Amino acid sequence: MVKRVSILALLAALLATSVLLWLNLSASKAPPQTLPESLGPPRELYSASKGCLNGVAAPSSPEEPAQATLPAGVPSGLGYLALVEKCPGVALREGQTLVLEYSLGPTLLFVEAEEGGDVKAEPGNARLVVSVSRRGGVYAVNFTLALSGAPLRGGGNMSLVKTLTLLYDGAAYYLPNGTRVGLVFPLFARGRELELSFLWARPGEPYKLESLRPATARMKLLTVLDMERMLVAEVNVSSGEVVLARPLNRPLSQEAELASALAALGGCPRLFALATYSSRALPLHLVVDYASGIPVFALMRGAQRTLPTSKVVWEGRVLDEVPASTLAALLGVRSDLALTLERVQLKD
Repeated sequence: MVKRVSILALLAALLATSVLLWLNLSASKAPPQTLPESLGPPRELYSASKGCLNGVAAPSSPEEPAQATLPAGVPSGLGYLALVEKCPGVALREGQTLVLEYSLGPTLLFVEAEEGGDVKAEPGNARLVVSVSRRGGVYAVNFTLALSGAPLRGGGNMSLVKTLTLLYDGAAYYLPNGTRVGLVFPLFARGRELELSFLWARPGEPYKLESLRPATARMKLLTVLDMERMLVAEVNVSSGEVVLARPLNRPLSQEAELASALAALGGCPRLFALATYSSRALPLHLVVDYASGIPVFALMRGAQRTLPTSKVVWEGRVLDEVPASTLAALLGVRSDLALTLERVQLKD
């Protein structure tokens, strides 16, 4: 059996626009590099209402929304949180393979080639495919990054494919030799907080696994498509209140049909919930289908090259050590890593 879900339109409907807010930090320049301020929920992340970062509109800082007035019979914010917590999650059996296909962009992607040097891929020319199968008590997870682009050293366009196979016990990933690399990709992971794996290096120094330290991402917002009651509800996780509730209009109802297959993977076919995570410690933004624990959007800093004289600023503070996504470092991604889920396949 194969299930295909395209959720690009769904994300567009729920998150308002597709403008990505991020700084493409160049390692070839020594002036201070300013990372974006702590990222808010998706509707602010994709807002173009205030400021400008590297020519890309920066998010505004809206006031805390008030509690919404709920129709009769609609669960409270805590009620929705309890409902999605009860979703059983993905039940992957022996012999089944879960395939997740992500697009990368819309910024330029720089990836280190095996023979040395970086390859630059334009937006739309790179994809990441994640294949997951059960192997006894663990999962075998294969990451395949495929792109076409131009080598920075010159020459014509080339195709580049990089693969990475890890074992995953549901809490941490391991290299084939048994080395623990932490939660590099939050697959099937749920909770109010996620401890994600990052590497840290001083400016000008390479990223090494010995510098691995976790960083906490906290759930800020839960956006629920309640297909039983035909409404959209946004839950402020810190207050446990529904801050927005509106009926599903016709276009969104059509997109909810796309969401229903992904929700079914999580065991709650009538309830689709997107959990938004962010961190104040480093640049990180995640949107996860909470029932299945499948990331639908991820924005993380890659293993970018820096000079010893580079200064990287985060929330007004010059960093002594610069973070990088462990997954990006293992794949040789030298730019920001922005993933948007396009297809889900469950193969028997």
